[in-house]
Amino acid sequence: MATTNEVTKIHETILSIPGMNETVQVPVKIFKKMALLPDHVVTKGLEKDNMKKSAFIKSFSDGNPQDLVGVMNHFLSSAKLPELKGKLKLL
Repeated sequence: MATTNEVTKIHETILSIPGMNETVQVPVKIFKKMALLPDHVVTKGLEKDNMKKSAFIKSFSDGNPQDLVGVMNHFLSSAKLPELKGKLKLL
């Protein structure tokens, strides 16, 4: 099994490949219920304790992993689900 340092170096190498900072448009058609899953996963992954543990998230240290929150908010807005997300969060 690779050490955390080795995994971090692998992720940093992958993220430094030329073109990785280019924007892309990803057309996706999914059920609304499936739009909630990636938002939940990203939100949980960006919690403070999980950020300390994740070698992949640590490899984003020069960037801003919080940008994922913006992507997920856009994703949910496109699915017309931001209000539902807020109500689910209250539960």
